[in-house]
Amino acid sequence: MTEEPRRRETVPRPAPRHGRRGSRAELDPRVVVATLTFRRSSDLRRLLDSLADSVEEAHPLCRAITVLIVDNDSERSSEHVVDEARRRTTQYEGVTLAYLHVPSPGISTARNAAIDFAADQDLLVFVDDDCVTSSGWLVHLITTHRRFRRAAVAGRVVPSYEHEPTEWNRAQEAFARPSMPTGTIREWAATNNLLLDVGSMRAAGLRFAEELSLIGGEDTLFTRQLTGAGETLVWCEEALVHEVVPATRMERSWVLRRRFRVGASGVLVCLLATPSVGQVRVRGEHALAGIWEAASGAANWVVAWASRSEWRRSRAEGRVAGGLGRLTGAAGWQYYEYERSGRRRLRRAPGRRARADAL
Repeated sequence: MTEEPRRRETVPRPAPRHGRRGSRAELDPRVVVATLTFRRSSDLRRLLDSLADSVEEAHPLCRAITVLIVDNDSERSSEHVVDEARRRTTQYEGVTLAYLHVPSPGISTARNAAIDFAADQDLLVFVDDDCVTSSGWLVHLITTHRRFRRAAVAGRVVPSYEHEPTEWNRAQEAFARPSMPTGTIREWAATNNLLLDVGSMRAAGLRFAEELSLIGGEDTLFTRQLTGAGETLVWCEEALVHEVVPATRMERSWVLRRRFRVGASGVLVCLLATPSVGQVRVRGEHALAGIWEAASGAANWVVAWASRSEWRRSRAEGRVAGGLGRLTGAAGWQYYEYERSGRRRLRRAPGRRARADAL
């Protein structure tokens, strides 16, 4: 749903940026694999089962591996799942399954807690709780980091649908994810499959923006700030995870709300990444783009209705939702997708506290 940024050249060879070549951190890293979760016990069990295999494969490459579950539920609903996993999985020397309770709601709050937990480690890997890791996943992330010695490595995510997508769903491409050669340089990435070099992250002085905790887009801003600070993010095609897509996320209302939110939050991310003197221009550009996107989508919807094309209708509805989202974001409003308190989800955008000059 988010427009893909342009690709840059593939990294031709490794080029060390931090520390000496062949340092202990590169050859024998201490790794934290972090998963944020909120009331998804069955999803978390499935992920932990796959992580047990991933950790077993990567164990010989690492000095220590910690699987960290960050429970963002005030009622600690995932603690018993972690306890169950400890009892049923094989334990290895240097491998730990840790539980961290972060009751303050918000994605950024939980991600920053993981950063703090991994402060004295070498690598921090994020994977979402609705994913399943594939064979060799963690090995590929670690070896790609060792090969290119860059600040971050992003892996591929492919959808795994619980029910066959309808024609409307297929046209939306709501869960389409990029695929490209290993070593391709990226300007940003999601955190559903992402390795971060802790030393590089610390040197850049970055944290996830609390302003986006209940909105989303915090990972886009974080990785944009990382690359904007002069660090490099590379792609690893072989580090594959499967994103399990339930039927509820294929409903028309959910998909269009997500398109709307992504359109709005994309504007906020750009504003947070832009110095104050350029923000009026950014708002104007997104407002014009939103008007064009919504208007062209509406016109295409009429054509789709006349031709009875479900495919064209779906594409048109997606454009309208995304365009209206961009207009909303340009006007200073946001859709708080992760709001839990029952407050209105559409309200004024938060104040600007992130360091735009990091870019």
